[in-house]
Amino acid sequence: MQKAPELSIHHRSLKKCGKELFPPPLADDSHHVKVHCHRAVVETVLRKYGLRRSQVKISRRISRLPFTEYATAVLEGLIIPLTELERDREELLAMAEEWREVAVFFMLRLSLAPCVESLVVCDRLLFLSEQGFDVQLKAVFEPTISPRNLLVLSLK
Repeated sequence: MQKAPELSIHHRSLKKCGKELFPPPLADDSHHVKVHCHRAVVETVLRKYGLRRSQVKISRRISRLPFTEYATAVLEGLIIPLTELERDREELLAMAEEWREVAVFFMLRLSLAPCVESLVVCDRLLFLSEQGFDVQLKAVFEPTISPRNLLVLSLK
């Protein structure tokens, strides 16, 4: 039996998102999108020094802080020399101020999520059908509850 092709982790995470779950992120002071931007900037620092995000613990309390305090709280205790971070300070602050650009990307991602979800479901239906299964697709509940509301049924 042929194995179905794997999607990247980013594509799989996209299909879990539904626009119903998020507030309009382009509002002037959208905390939700600013947090994504702050995380992206911190991710840039981590990658520069060969670290992984899984090595960093971020609490909800920290995510509400202004960027400089957020970055300090997240990065403290890591093996990154403080002098290195100070040298990159202006660049990091400039990146953090670009949260509206992150909001545009975020909206594009949310807009494409239902399309990706549909493609994944169609791909699974076609795969099962090609393998000789009788396939049905049923909506189990409203998409406002969860965007992953479809059930794939198959019998051989």
